[in-house]
Amino acid sequence: MDALARRVEKLESDRIEEPPQVRVGALAQNHDDNIWALEWLKARSQGSGAVMIVGNVVAPEGAAASWQQDADVDDLLESDWSQAAECLSALAHPVRLRILQAVIRGRSTAKELAELDGVGSVGQVYHHLRALTAAGWLTTKAGGAHQIPAPRRVPLLVAILAGEHR
Repeated sequence: MDALARRVEKLESDRIEEPPQVRVGALAQNHDDNIWALEWLKARSQGSGAVMIVGNVVAPEGAAASWQQDADVDDLLESDWSQAAECLSALAHPVRLRILQAVIRGRSTAKELAELDGVGSVGQVYHHLRALTAAGWLTTKAGGAHQIPAPRRVPLLVAILAGEHR
């Protein structure tokens, strides 16, 4: 038993603490300080910290959407996370993500969206469009065209970025 305890003690003492991982994107790679945005946020946050989403998106038709949202970590930890369920669950379907990707690239009607491979019939597309609209990811313009509202474009792309880079 003593031998086992010594082996465990040696293993624990040899353990090296890993530094936190920071994923560096193209913008950071072209900057002198790879974590400049993180350092800026850390310098301005208090308590348990803060999180921020920020972005600038120019859609294919030329419409720009700039967005910035931040929150105090303590406030987020105390909030009711179930309030985000409908919004997040609307994204939890591959066909809906495909539809949103097509809309942000310029397709806008149910007929155009139903032409995509693997999304199903026009009726099935309408089912997904209703769910995305109810959750605030889409709005409907005149003539049945759908669009991602400007205040949702950056959060959508941030959610995709978070999902792709685990």
